[in-house]
Amino acid sequence: MKPQQHIEKALEDITEEVKKILGDISKSLTEKDSLIFPYLQQKKVLKQTIEDLDFLDSRVQEESTTCKMSQFR
Repeated sequence: MKPQQHIEKALEDITEEVKKILGDISKSLTEKDSLIFPYLQQKKVLKQTIEDLDFLDSRVQEESTTCKMSQFR
């Protein structure tokens, strides 16, 4: 399993937690906001991590298709 798939699962879990917090009518909007904020920060970092991993994967594929001998000229 690729790391991106694990991160996608974590993003789904975060989304579910945020939905639970938003659905809790016993909390005020201020409480909900303070509870959701860390999840949104995590979500932003995880999305950026997926983008970075995808970029690195594409770079590895590009480098593997080029001839290594051309780098020594």
